[in-house]
Parts: sequence; C-alpha cells; structure tokens
Amino acid sequence: MVKELLNIEDPAEQRFYWGRLQGFLSQKAKDMLEAWKMRRWPKSRIQLLYELINYVEFSTTD
Repeated sequence: MVKELLNIEDPAEQRFYWGRLQGFLSQKAKDMLEAWKMRRWPKSRIQLLYELINYVEFSTTD
C-alpha cells in the first residue's frame, strides 16, 4: 500500500490513504515507521526500498 501512495499527487488524498494504512498495521509496525520517519521520505527513497527488498531475507523474531 505504501508503494501505491507514490502515485497519488494530491497531498490530502495521500494523508487519507496514509491514515488507512496505519489502521491496518500493528502498533509495532506503526512505531517502526514513525522511528524511520518514513512518512517524510522522498518518493525516490521509497522506490529504492522496494527495489532492495528483493535482495533481503526476511525472518520473524516472534
């Protein structure tokens, strides 16, 4: 859903969908995004993150 926000030009609409995304996340995930200040990232940084995800192994600690 974050990737889809990149295509929205209207700032009010971006805020609306960012709020919807927050509603789907656990508190732990919300805290992580806030700590990273991801909401303030430029579009190019988010695009790079999505490109790099293909090269990272994911594991859970729970």
